[in-house]
Amino acid sequence: MISYIPKIGPAVLCAVFISGCTEGQFEERTINTSDLTRVDNPDARIEILKSTLSQNPQDLAALKALGAEYSRQALWSESAASYREALILKNNDREALVGYSKALSATGQFAPALNEAKKAISARPDVDAYVAAGVAQDGLGRQEEAQALYAKALSKNKRDLDVRSNIALSKAMQGDQTAYSLMSGVALAPDADNRHKSNMVLVSALLGRMDDAKGYGAKFGMSRKDVNEILKIAARARVEGATAFGVARTN
Repeated sequence: MISYIPKIGPAVLCAVFISGCTEGQFEERTINTSDLTRVDNPDARIEILKSTLSQNPQDLAALKALGAEYSRQALWSESAASYREALILKNNDREALVGYSKALSATGQFAPALNEAKKAISARPDVDAYVAAGVAQDGLGRQEEAQALYAKALSKNKRDLDVRSNIALSKAMQGDQTAYSLMSGVALAPDADNRHKSNMVLVSALLGRMDDAKGYGAKFGMSRKDVNEILKIAARARVEGATAFGVARTN
């Protein structure tokens, strides 16, 4: 899932076997990527995938797994490169299109990110594809278009906390006070995580509700330093828009 997150450290939460391919052919699932979950060290997972690709450069599954692994570590340029290579092998792969769009947005390349997200929607209009397009639209300063896309995503999963959080932030950038209650519902949900709680502080600040922002920060056990950093992000966002936010790591 793709969602926004203030760019502060504490808030950032959120054995392969190789099959041979004949020249010009590849099999989408030539590795068992589930085996990677048994490897605890993220650097080791990356080395396994690179080793796989050195022996089989046309391994689409390995390229997508590498893109996802870089995304989990918020190494967005590397993630974008991996997904871009995957799309050379299969230019309509929805998973690679969404991953590439997300990585492009994370590096501030919102126009090409939107283009890739639109391709993903054409391939399969699901939550991730709609959200990828919404994040790109927000980055371009098109909040109305972004919210329409988030609404489509939410129609497929009405409780999705990341989508609801994105809607609240998009509305807050417009100064829409309804963002406050929307974000409050997310942040106080029983399954909310630190990203959602940080965004409650951010939305409050974007709406000029500084006492509420500080109050929620205290309620969620955030340090004064972290709260003040979020307040600074809100101030920048009034000038820079969504580029002042970060894009959450892949969970």
